Amino acid sequence: MIMKFFITTLFILCHGICLAKDLPDGKKNNSSLSAEKAAEMISEANRANRYYLNLNRLTSIEPDVAKELAKLKSESGDLLLNGLTSINKEVAEELARFNGYKLQLNGLTNINNEVAGALANFQGKVLSLNGLATIDKEAMKELALFKGDWLILGLTSLDKEDAREFARGEGNGMSFDRLSSIDKEVAHELSRFMGYMLTLDGLTSVSKDVAHELAKLRPRLNTPSKFLRLDGLTSISKEVAHELAKFPGQLSLSSLKSMNSAVAREFAQYRGNSLDLVHLESIALDDLNMLRSALRTPVYEDTHSFGGNRYMLPRKLKDGTDAKKKNGKLIQFHQDGSKMTETVYTNGYVVSRTEWNEEGKLTKAEKYAVDGFFGMEGQSVDTNEENKDPPDSTVQLSETPLDASPPSTPKVAKPEREYPYDDLTYREGVNKERITYAKGEEEPFTGVGVKYHSDGRPSWESQFINGKQTSYKQYYRTGSKWKETRFENGKPALTLTWDEDGNLIEKETF
Repeated sequence: MIMKFFITTLFILCHGICLAKDLPDGKKNNSSLSAEKAAEMISEANRANRYYLNLNRLTSIEPDVAKELAKLKSESGDLLLNGLTSINKEVAEELARFNGYKLQLNGLTNINNEVAGALANFQGKVLSLNGLATIDKEAMKELALFKGDWLILGLTSLDKEDAREFARGEGNGMSFDRLSSIDKEVAHELSRFMGYMLTLDGLTSVSKDVAHELAKLRPRLNTPSKFLRLDGLTSISKEVAHELAKFPGQLSLSSLKSMNSAVAREFAQYRGNSLDLVHLESIALDDLNMLRSALRTPVYEDTHSFGGNRYMLPRKLKDGTDAKKKNGKLIQFHQDGSKMTETVYTNGYVVSRTEWNEEGKLTKAEKYAVDGFFGMEGQSVDTNEENKDPPDSTVQLSETPLDASPPSTPKVAKPEREYPYDDLTYREGVNKERITYAKGEEEPFTGVGVKYHSDGRPSWESQFINGKQTSYKQYYRTGSKWKETRFENGKPALTLTWDEDGNLIEKETF
């Protein structure tokens, strides 16, 4: 229940890559289906335990056909009928008997109250009507009665009366991802929704007042914390961040690209379960450290505890900073082999960063606070002028030489064994560490893992005799070396990365 929304998303993605069954042979271009063919199709799907049925080519459907389709037995099954632009009450009643996971009717652009009432009785989990841009008041009231896990609507406008109806519903989740804006009154009504999940990904901006209302979302008694998704926002103000930081549940802002210090300081006050900033590209390292420090300890206002850190960050920022590296050093090089950046990490925090221009001049040498939110201040010298040294050009950072020459290789004994990455596998060790093994071996791997750039040739070769495959060969060294990682007892000690021209561009120690 803790990460219910993400599990829901995983189901959808999984279904998308699983076997999809179109119309029967000879019917792929047809827009209709007979009851007999539908029954045959469902019987075959049930025998094969197929849980994904794609019938998006259908543009019309009769009740007897809908009755057969609803017999798809899998409780995790998806029934996709996005080609239908209209259905009657009888068809809706039959489809509503489908007891699978998702019924998708995104081609419907308008429905009356009878159809809406029938669909609201859908026995599955997810009812998707994302093509439904407008709907009358009576039909709105009927749909609001849906009691499943997730109601997805394509409404492009929503007034406070409509919002009030949906907020009264007994369902567990609602999506209004085609709304481009909402006012304070609508946000206030939606904040009364007692289900688990509310998504408003169509909003590209929100006011302070709207954010204040949305942050009032609270879960029902004895239910998981709320999930609020605002993935259409690419930037927000300090005032909006101040309000959203009051939200006690899981907050997704995964489309935010940059964050200034004022916004970061507001989110350092975040009291919720999880803050998703997975696509963040630009943030000052002091601010990144501050967020990590503030959001690493659980401070929940509800009784449902979530383990681990309360943030989701990208692997790397736009400037190359590894936002998930724990310990060690990450060095990047200019094309001529001179050092460009050197970043030192301790316990997941960036503790220092040094930068040089292409002429080898020091342009930045900074130390960063690892507990900035709790009162410690960073010490830094900084210049944006390419050929100007910092005020104190003799400053030395801990274990960070300021010469422009490439750093020497750490003293790691180079093992003799060299394996392609594809021949390595991973298992969870003590404290959930990832331990590397060579496939088929029980001892942690000590050796070198390598990857190569592609040179355009096929990376595999098969031979066939009389239509049967007789041999298969995988080529690993198809181009110049791309990456090399040295492992000791299953743990990485050093990773080197080259571009396609053979230039060393990055060195990472652990």
